[in-house]
Amino acid sequence: MICEEKGVLKGSEYFFFTPTEMFESYFYYILVCGHFFCNETYSIRRNSHLGPLILLIDGGELYVNYDGQERIAQKNDLVLLNCDYPHAYRSGKHCEFHFFHIGGKNCREITDNLILSNGGFLFQSETHREIRNIMEPLISKMYFVNNVPEQEQSVAVYRILCTLQSSFSSSRPGTSENSNMIEDVLIYMRSHPERNFTINELADMASMSPYYFAHLFKEYVGVSPITYMSNLKISLAKNMLLYTNNRINQIGELLGYSSSSCFINAFKARVGVSPAGYRKKPTHAVDPK
Repeated sequence: MICEEKGVLKGSEYFFFTPTEMFESYFYYILVCGHFFCNETYSIRRNSHLGPLILLIDGGELYVNYDGQERIAQKNDLVLLNCDYPHAYRSGKHCEFHFFHIGGKNCREITDNLILSNGGFLFQSETHREIRNIMEPLISKMYFVNNVPEQEQSVAVYRILCTLQSSFSSSRPGTSENSNMIEDVLIYMRSHPERNFTINELADMASMSPYYFAHLFKEYVGVSPITYMSNLKISLAKNMLLYTNNRINQIGELLGYSSSSCFINAFKARVGVSPAGYRKKPTHAVDPK
């Protein structure tokens, strides 16, 4: 959905969800999530029961006031708020962020404990890479698929909370600079499934030579960059075939195929059945990738 809040710029997206009774009672779930680009007129002040809020800053500055503290969140910082308490935040000259409003059993108590353990609501650690790797692809997927399963949303929330908890462990292993670069490229690829990347483009993102990047990527991921991107497109195509009413040519177009025939041939080569045939079989499981 396009957001019309003051200060929210073109290109921003957000999505609402209503959890089933079972998930509301026993599991974690997402209430609202999105990706915002804002200018200095964006300002929020509330005391609501919408659920804990996770904000991952992608660029610019966000001024946050919560529990008597006022902090400036910048790129790669994570803000965690229990929205039961009064809070406010506003954009600097510009700000870009991903966000989850979450809920679930003991979710508020977990949020309070994480903030207490961290010494405040602003988290600054290498966990931002792992959390971005969870948030960005899921929000991007929601743009292409109308109905992302609750199980997938719940796992995403659980992984974020566990990742934040793990940041307090002194024995948490570090990651190499090269693996961080590959992770950043993977996040970008998953966030832009409509693109048809070349090895040179991806290598430039990682500031590596094409040969070294391709070698490192396959060592880290297990397949080549081109194969990974092809598999990602097919995975999203499966979800769209099962959970949307989009026509087959529309799905191919959304995923960056040059024509319907190219999409149909690529799908059949990897899945063993045409997109139309796959859509007719209700017993297919959704590919979680």
